Amino acid sequence: MVISVLEAVVDPARVPDLERAYRDASLELTPGIVESFLSRNSQDGSEFRIVTVWKSREALEAMRASGETPKGIQVFHAAGARSRADVLDVIAHKHR
Repeated sequence: MVISVLEAVVDPARVPDLERAYRDASLELTPGIVESFLSRNSQDGSEFRIVTVWKSREALEAMRASGETPKGIQVFHAAGARSRADVLDVIAHKHR
């Protein structure tokens, strides 16, 4: 399991565009995605992250190899923002 994190600063006037783009993009999740979250920094309301949990690194790499712009990047572009990406390996996992 891996987690991708996209983060960007979004102009407050463009937040409705961001929310709409995320809602539209998440109607059908890309194969290999387990969960996805749009989150906002509680200290800086202009900083957003899209956190996506992938079934495997292979699933993430397959999406990247498709040649299509990832949906998360498209979401931030729709709000006029440029995102920065990180990929995290899941070492341990627990849920209820």
